[in-house]
Amino acid sequence: MLRQIGWIILCFGLLITGCQRTAAPEKRTGLDNDSRSYSYVSYPESKMVQAAKTVDAVYRAKMEYTGRNIIMDIYVKPGVKPRDYAVIEAQVRKKVTQAAPLNPFILHIHPAEESRT
Repeated sequence: MLRQIGWIILCFGLLITGCQRTAAPEKRTGLDNDSRSYSYVSYPESKMVQAAKTVDAVYRAKMEYTGRNIIMDIYVKPGVKPRDYAVIEAQVRKKVTQAAPLNPFILHIHPAEESRT
């Protein structure tokens, strides 16, 4: 009896997990939308963004997946000089790579948005 219940639970679990990727292709986002990507591969977007925000000079961070590359946009705080961008880039790369070591990304640094101060 217990063995039959175990099989029922196992089959039910497999049925649920097998139906998770049934979204229509036009509704898929990120790596699910890329036909050349590996199955069940993703990038931890929130983890990478939070890691970038731990750098003191970072005001805002956002990510985008283009189908081939992960692009991270970093917006620095007002008052940060452009000559310091290289240091900020190195700090952000180090923090994000520690948080998600298997996800290569392209990093763009943008000046502060003066209207959002």
